[in-house]
Amino acid sequence: MVDPRQIYTQALKSINFEQRYHDLVERYNRRDIDFTPEPHEILKVLNMNGYKAKYFKSEGGWYQIDRWKQASVRVGLNLNIKYGVLHMIGGCQVEGKMVGSGFAEEYAKLESQLEKKKHLESLGEYYDMRFPRFSSFDDVVGIIEQVLGIYSDLKDELITNYRAAGLLG
Repeated sequence: MVDPRQIYTQALKSINFEQRYHDLVERYNRRDIDFTPEPHEILKVLNMNGYKAKYFKSEGGWYQIDRWKQASVRVGLNLNIKYGVLHMIGGCQVEGKMVGSGFAEEYAKLESQLEKKKHLESLGEYYDMRFPRFSSFDDVVGIIEQVLGIYSDLKDELITNYRAAGLLG
């Protein structure tokens, strides 16, 4: 039987997720807690990058970017952009079970990060899962463009691999 989580993990490796996400959080590490872009500005950036999005103010300010579904496979991306931090919830479900979660959570699960976490915790230090941070609108635009690139590559890889495994009907 095909393991959907294994396919997801392989897709992350295939798109060089670890290095790309590491580079993203290293580059965008300045935070202005008082800066939150206006929703119409974010929607415009997403639209310029080819994504139609919905903004849900009542649900904490989430942007629903993409929803793709075929047979029992669902792939999607949501963003939360406020207080100087951009949270990415990119999920993948197969037959109703989550096999992939937010980018920061996936990054934190990588072996290299688990070792780092163990080391820091042994020293009594806090381990930060490392979300990209921003202090200007230009930072937000740069982060969004990189996140969309990672997401698009991951989605394409997942579709190809789930199709090859016979999970797309």
